[in-house]
Amino acid sequence: MKLYTRKEAARALKVGLRTLDRRLATGELECFRLGDGPRAPVRIAGEHIAEYLRRCSGETRESARERARRIAGQ
Repeated sequence: MKLYTRKEAARALKVGLRTLDRRLATGELECFRLGDGPRAPVRIAGEHIAEYLRRCSGETRESARERARRIAGQ
């Protein structure tokens, strides 16, 4: 199992670090926290990245906007 740092995972997903952090915070993308506390480093498994991409591959721009509105509570 290959583990990616936040920076490597963001590069693989072609998103910024803030976008990746939002995906991790909402649970859309799973990660492993190495230690305790909010500043503990995280690692993302390659399998989790592949699973996330499979889930998102069929999503249209409009459905992504609706999901974002739902998450934001609007």
